[in-house]
Amino acid sequence: MKNGLVHIYTGEGKGKTTTAVGMAVRAKSRGLNTFFAQFFKEKNTGGEILLLNNLDITTAIFDRIKSPYFHPKIDKTILGSEIKKALFCPADIFKENKFDFMILDEFICLISTGLLSEKGCLGVP
Repeated sequence: MKNGLVHIYTGEGKGKTTTAVGMAVRAKSRGLNTFFAQFFKEKNTGGEILLLNNLDITTAIFDRIKSPYFHPKIDKTILGSEIKKALFCPADIFKENKFDFMILDEFICLISTGLLSEKGCLGVP
């Protein structure tokens, strides 16, 4: 495939992360080198990352990026700095690995909360 595809799962309620994990497992089962990152999640709160790591899927949890909805007193300046660090982290990972499939769980929430612009998520200043 020359052009990539983008899947966006959004909405209230459960199922988005479960669907994303399922897609990662499916991609891995097809021999794709897979990367799975989570935003707005705490480390060690679910078994998904353990499962993905056991399947030799590269994972990253950006747990310093907190949702302003659940942490209303969080300093958005510091949060912005953490988001910039997180966006460079996959770039570093990609220098070392060539991934065929990438999942950014809760990434769209960076935009919906106003923490990142649409242009910003595309790397446009």
